[in-house]
Amino acid sequence: MAKKDKKASGDGTKSATTVRVIKASDEKVVKKPTSRSTKTKTKKIEETEVAAKKTEKTSKKVVKAEKVEKTEKKLKKTPKILMPFVATGRYFRDSWKELRQVRWTNRRATWKMTFAVIIYTAAFFGFIMLLDMLFSTIFNRMLG
Repeated sequence: MAKKDKKASGDGTKSATTVRVIKASDEKVVKKPTSRSTKTKTKKIEETEVAAKKTEKTSKKVVKAEKVEKTEKKLKKTPKILMPFVATGRYFRDSWKELRQVRWTNRRATWKMTFAVIIYTAAFFGFIMLLDMLFSTIFNRMLG
């Protein structure tokens, strides 16, 4: 759950908004199945936990949006001659980020998949060779 507080600055002309994030885990109540009111309290707490998680996600999105705005401002300041270099650098940076997010398989699974590819390749090679011999004998008998 997030609450907004407005604070007036010293001169009284501008006000700054600060956002406080309240963790729902601080307000947890132990579940007791004996009374109905306790069940409703725990249900409300679970709802506040879900709301807190959503608020955290949206705050992360806001931070990402601010970073994007900053980079766009930097790009506007760069000369047009340097734009291909900036774009290339951004491409490599984003590619590196994506590679870090990849879940790589372990060595054993990699070898299993490698052997599976080799076996299927050999099987299809044999199948195509059989078809080639079959069609070549058919055409040699028809033409010869």
